[in-house]
Amino acid sequence: MRAILLILVTLTMTACATVGQRPPVADPQGVWQQRQDRLRHLDHWDVKGKLGMRGEKKKGQANMVWVRQGDTHKIHLFGPFGGGMVKLTQEPGLARLLDSKKKVYTSDNVHDLLYETTGWEIPFESLQYWVLGLPVPDAPNQLVLDPWGRLATLQQGGWKVRVLSYRRYGDYELPRKIQLVAQPGSHPEAPERKAEVKLVIKRWGL
Repeated sequence: MRAILLILVTLTMTACATVGQRPPVADPQGVWQQRQDRLRHLDHWDVKGKLGMRGEKKKGQANMVWVRQGDTHKIHLFGPFGGGMVKLTQEPGLARLLDSKKKVYTSDNVHDLLYETTGWEIPFESLQYWVLGLPVPDAPNQLVLDPWGRLATLQQGGWKVRVLSYRRYGDYELPRKIQLVAQPGSHPEAPERKAEVKLVIKRWGL
């Protein structure tokens, strides 16, 4: 009986060690081109996750719901700095923020508006692409692929992006954990301030 139990434990440990592992693809660059072609058309989605941000002025965490419908983005941040909910809306040429005190602020982009009102340094304009595991189109970048033809690291717009893990959601394999590190002075459009952002995605709706 003990011998049988030992065999079962060994098999279980072996199975756990190999779950999720697969051999590298033969042509990572070819797979990458196919991934880009499939993902670029995704412009209607919703994401639930958790944001962590450490900057020069602020640090903290917030739960996030981000709904994209074409060029319109609605981003809800729940409980940043222990406060209430912040609602962000981005449309072409106009960003709007509603804070927990029902005060409304406007600007031409979400990134500047969020930083000016809360001190949070989060590049949502670029993150709408990075969250899919894609670089911002038509913008200079340096990227490294993993052995499966997916984005591993990316330097773009003054930020270093690392996709720490992926997960399959329906027919798509998408980032689950992403780390962003600002690199001030590295690019004409780079942030002027140091910042680190971590995003853990709990659910993708496509």
